[in-house]
Amino acid sequence: MKSASMVSLSQQQALRKQMEVCSNNLVNGSTAGFQKEVLRTAEEPHKKRMTHTLSLVKILEVDRISNPGPLTKTGNPLDVASPSHGYFSVQAPDSTAYSRSGQFTLNSDGQLATATGYPVLGDGSPIQVPVTAKEIHIDPQGNVYGDNERIGRITLSTFENEKALQRIGDGLFIAEQAPQAVETPNFQQGTIMGSNVNMIEESLHMIEILRSYQASQELIDSENERRRNSIDRIVKVT
Repeated sequence: MKSASMVSLSQQQALRKQMEVCSNNLVNGSTAGFQKEVLRTAEEPHKKRMTHTLSLVKILEVDRISNPGPLTKTGNPLDVASPSHGYFSVQAPDSTAYSRSGQFTLNSDGQLATATGYPVLGDGSPIQVPVTAKEIHIDPQGNVYGDNERIGRITLSTFENEKALQRIGDGLFIAEQAPQAVETPNFQQGTIMGSNVNMIEESLHMIEILRSYQASQELIDSENERRRNSIDRIVKVT
């Protein structure tokens, strides 16, 4: 029954990764723009028996679910969301990065920025908000006005192969492919797009993972006990 332990161990490895992915989803359930992640697995033939083929669990990839999250009014004039699918452009330390979150603020340089301080790029450059501006207005096309004076434009981009985007932390992604501009973003000021994680479903999924892991561990423990008993019987006979 060594094969049973091998199958259980491969299953446990996949379940541990599922726990990690599920925990991350739960932690980011209230993070603006966060996209739920799922673990893709498959059966991998390992050894052929007389009547069947032994298959192990193979981890393929962690995939993102791109369904939009709910739009929520915040009343913050710097927040912006779009019902269209897309990414905001952000000036990261080494390159242009992309974010789903439109929860913006002003950084120490007076630029429209992400919550972590990275400048939001409008038409390729940061959007500088005058210190004298008393009112900020963002229209549906992304044009940003400070006291009725246009100071920049927020853009929204999509990608042909969204799965190829590389996560770099702080809710940011980098791309090796060219972005495609969304022509009619229909931005809504004072609104953010929430996470697309369903917290109840994800919590139930975590319980299922834990139960599966426990069942797998019980099978391994049972097999180990069977082996110990077999060895003890052999020792007693000799």
